[in-house]
Amino acid sequence: MINQALNGLKRLLSFKEHEPDANSMGLTIIMRMERSLQQQAGLNRSQETLNSWFK
Repeated sequence: MINQALNGLKRLLSFKEHEPDANSMGLTIIMRMERSLQQQAGLNRSQETLNSWFK
């Protein structure tokens, strides 16, 4: 699912290359996605730790 979202984003950015601020907009979107994925990964690790404690 994440790969599909990233591929969709790449296609969107490739269509918008002619716009002057498309690169900065694309970079902002990618940075926000990366931050969100990092937060989700952290939550998953925390959940795995809790699950291991209560086995």
